[in-house]
Amino acid sequence: SQLVAGMLCFTLLFITLVEAKLTEQINLSELTGISWLQESLIFLKTHQYLELFSMGLWDSRPLIFYVTNGFLFLGIASLVVDSKK
Repeated sequence: SQLVAGMLCFTLLFITLVEAKLTEQINLSELTGISWLQESLIFLKTHQYLELFSMGLWDSRPLIFYVTNGFLFLGIASLVVDSKK
């Protein structure tokens, strides 16, 4: 339903914002074995891309990232809806 979708969207946005603040405060590179986690979390920081865009720098990586994820989740949603028919 729309209520569940709205709650899920709000929750995921909140998690994204909290994750962005935590990656700024916690230095994961000091811990051995999980430096790959810090690199992947830094890639997911949406505020970084908005700051670069506001400075006039345009990078195609976020555009490709968001478009492919959009198509991925739309495809998954259509498969779920089709399976319920």
